[in-house]
Amino acid sequence: MIQIAVDPGEKGGVAWRYADGAVKAEKMPDTCRGLAELLQSLPGPKEAIVEQVNAMPAGGKRKMGATSAFTFGKGVGMIEMGMACMDVSMRYETPQSWQKRIPGTPTKPPLDIPAHWTPAQAEKAKDEAAARYKAARKQYYKEYAQRLYPHIKVTLMTADALCMLSAWPGRIADDCI
Repeated sequence: MIQIAVDPGEKGGVAWRYADGAVKAEKMPDTCRGLAELLQSLPGPKEAIVEQVNAMPAGGKRKMGATSAFTFGKGVGMIEMGMACMDVSMRYETPQSWQKRIPGTPTKPPLDIPAHWTPAQAEKAKDEAAARYKAARKQYYKEYAQRLYPHIKVTLMTADALCMLSAWPGRIADDCI
């Protein structure tokens, strides 16, 4: 059984493990045809975990323009259709679920907001701290995946998919280190 982990989105990736344990990864294909060709190239039965993430249209804390939200949704639909057409058993998993199975995942540091700051200053400080935390977490996953899979050139696009693959349910995440 080939295991496939998918981090959807323009900056996402796909990683897969062959039945013999060999692992490969690449940037998320840009087109339906590209995804279909990738899935067709993988021999035998397949199962997939797709990261369950959502578009964040305007109005939310992290805003995404209408075009970006539509494009993101279209990409997720492409993944669902590709998996269905290629008879790949698929399920979703939240980032929080797979990340908790990665040893040493960075935790969000506490943020002390001085009482004299205005709400705008406090909001700006929270946003900056969140951006620093996200960047540090992404870098950690990239380095972690590179340690697990030294034969693969891990990028920020493929790191999450490789980490998802290493944290496949029922598998110990650091069993390759």
